[in-house]
Amino acid sequence: MKKHNHKNNNPKTVVGNRTCFVCKTTAPREEMLRFVGRPGQVVQFDARERLPGRGMWLHANRDCLVKAIEKRVFYKAAKGTVDIPENLLQVVEQELQNYPIKQKLFLKGAIHE
Repeated sequence: MKKHNHKNNNPKTVVGNRTCFVCKTTAPREEMLRFVGRPGQVVQFDARERLPGRGMWLHANRDCLVKAIEKRVFYKAAKGTVDIPENLLQVVEQELQNYPIKQKLFLKGAIHE
């Protein structure tokens, strides 16, 4: 089985499922949002899915993001203490205006149980 090398390939071409770090269920990457951040750094929303670093994925819905912020689940996903911007929810909502399919999922609400 051939493994994908993200350094030589466009990450957008790599398909498959991702696991939501909040609810631990999987979904196609098209239905997920990517965040990056290492211990000691600020969590960033990666709308284009191209920022360097370990990706932290969660469902493209408001419920999972609110839980991740309120319960500080980003700490576990990043494997250490990260700074969570107070306006992260607003940043995501604003950035998703450029991605109508994910914005529709986000505004629709939970897509899983």
